[in-house]
Amino acid sequence: MKRPYRIWTGSALPLRPGLFLTIALGIAAPWLYGQASVPDESQAGVMSALDQSTTYPIQTQMAETSNLNTVNENADTVKYSENALTRGPFFFSVETTVTGTTNLENTFDNQPSTTGAYFTVAFPLGIHLAAPTTDFSAYFRFDTNFYPGYSDLNHSSVIYSQQYIHQHSNLTTSSWSLAGGHIVTLGNYLSPVIGVGTTGVLAPQQSSGLQPLNDAATNYSIAHQMSERDTITASGMAGWIDQPSVTGIQTNEITSYRQLTGGGSVQWQRALNTREIAGVELSDVYIKGLFPSGMSNFTAAKLTFGQTLTPHSSITAGVGPLYLQSDLTGKPQLNNFTYTANVGFEYRRPFGDITGGFSRVYELGYVVPAGVANQWYFTFDHPITSKIRLAAASQYVLSPAWEGRNSYAQFVLTARLDVRLTPNLDYHVEGSSFIQDTGAPTPGYSNNQFSTGITFYFGNPLSRAGEQ
Repeated sequence: MKRPYRIWTGSALPLRPGLFLTIALGIAAPWLYGQASVPDESQAGVMSALDQSTTYPIQTQMAETSNLNTVNENADTVKYSENALTRGPFFFSVETTVTGTTNLENTFDNQPSTTGAYFTVAFPLGIHLAAPTTDFSAYFRFDTNFYPGYSDLNHSSVIYSQQYIHQHSNLTTSSWSLAGGHIVTLGNYLSPVIGVGTTGVLAPQQSSGLQPLNDAATNYSIAHQMSERDTITASGMAGWIDQPSVTGIQTNEITSYRQLTGGGSVQWQRALNTREIAGVELSDVYIKGLFPSGMSNFTAAKLTFGQTLTPHSSITAGVGPLYLQSDLTGKPQLNNFTYTANVGFEYRRPFGDITGGFSRVYELGYVVPAGVANQWYFTFDHPITSKIRLAAASQYVLSPAWEGRNSYAQFVLTARLDVRLTPNLDYHVEGSSFIQDTGAPTPGYSNNQFSTGITFYFGNPLSRAGEQ
């Protein structure tokens, strides 16, 4: 997947953020609930559940468990994921935005290409609760869009995600993620990736028009420290992708695409020294096509490696063989050996982070079997000054042509700059670019957007890049 949740068994690096802020079991209550003091960065990654008595510092052991908070992601959600709840357990805001676009109706091949503008009112809200052995965060966002002169294009989108982490003992921690959404403005979002282990199932945006994409996924993971050097992690995933109405390119026929997916992984990791870990991951992912009817199965074995570079940065990597089977009604059956791989970099501080990397993902097919695609991703969320914050999310997906499939490529970039005008009022500017190439004979499309607006925050004042 893009960025798995990592339970760091040491204090040098922070835990992977929940959708709203860095989830850290046992972090002092004044920081969690937004007191007026600056948090001590030496405690930015306060201990997780695994045993602290080991002679190997806990930053050397990572339990990679999938976090589904990035299933429906763009610059807006990234911005909220890192800083929105640092000032309290409850959060609510209202955003108003006006957007100019180069492809108002997201038409194939940009023909006809209609420029125009629309208005958005959004309501992000959430909750973050922490106790000595339990941490829970949830995020909900509702957007409604109005198109002056094009009332038939008016639509709404909604997303939800949550993360629950529980410390069972000094040696065992579990996490449960749930996420889903009804996304209409596809070009403003990165393609959803439902994670399992260190990879994931990706739903490409192979449609034009303001048509909906529905998704839902859940993941449960448990990590257990077997010895001072060894950790084992097991996880299971289930997901659903539904594109209820897609207009045919050659005809105006309306069809639907519905697919279920499920899978699991087991990962063993061993600390090599105080900064490096290595391990093995076994995973299996099954995709069932409800319409069109079919199935795909992906079985992989991967060697994994991780290393801390500084107290706030790390790299991870993995590579191994992959066997895939695919059978879709009306298409030839596929059996193929290929490879699975991932490499990633993370830089995390209490009030911002930078992540990037590459991963091989399992790409859903619409009228073709599911296959393996290459994904590059990058996110940035960090204060520029005490009053200015930049958030960005980018994704490039490339699926080469092979039996029964045309080549497919898409690029998405969304960026948002927030300027704090008052403790409860932000001015923001945003930009997004979406480019799709589906390969002949299917045309792609592109869309560039620029927007500006204001956000009003209810409750306590905003976090000022680490201070209240």
